[in-house]
Amino acid sequence: MPITSNEREDLIGKWSLEKLELLRKYLVGYLKVLPKQPWCGGYEYIDAFAGTGKPKTKEEQKYVDGSPRIALGLTPPFTQYHFIEQVNWRVAKLEKLRGEFPNHGITIYHGDSNKILREQILPQLSYSSKKRAIAFIDPFGMQFEWKTMEHLAKTKTVEVLLNFPVMAINRGVLRKQPKMISKATSERLNRFWGTDDWMVDLYMEDQTLFGTETVTNQSIKYLTC
Repeated sequence: MPITSNEREDLIGKWSLEKLELLRKYLVGYLKVLPKQPWCGGYEYIDAFAGTGKPKTKEEQKYVDGSPRIALGLTPPFTQYHFIEQVNWRVAKLEKLRGEFPNHGITIYHGDSNKILREQILPQLSYSSKKRAIAFIDPFGMQFEWKTMEHLAKTKTVEVLLNFPVMAINRGVLRKQPKMISKATSERLNRFWGTDDWMVDLYMEDQTLFGTETVTNQSIKYLTC
């Protein structure tokens, strides 16, 4: 029997609860400042990997407010909310937020966050628009691209909170077996870093009893611990 979208759910650990609390505190501070600026044409919230909005904790098995609900629950509210999600069943759950928060200017985007940010959202946030925004970027893996970060920076209107996916990167670089890194993983890492220099920085050629081998560069090993 197939699993329906109502039966699927995002599971989070204690570290995610701490992350969400830090996000809430930052957004509270943000909303104390921007509404007081007479020049500001709007202050918007962007959630690039929105999830379901209501994840469940692994330890206590209870539902908590995810980043979209945290942003929606603050007073004063943002003038516009942009929620991006690529997975169908997560989008279905996000859609329920429209009914719960009918007056909050919610736009839900279904697709690749990099493309949607660059082509649909950021063009609305030019410096001349006098709008400001804060983008929460919390990828599930290495989906985020450096090219998108460059676009965010060029607007000069968007603050960025990026949760760096260290665990996903560690799994991808295969420090002890660099030759086994797949082409797909290598390309994802290239897009994430915006360059292929990571391969040169992380690994080096070394002469061993068995000939020339590619080994981890010990001088920067701590970067991927």
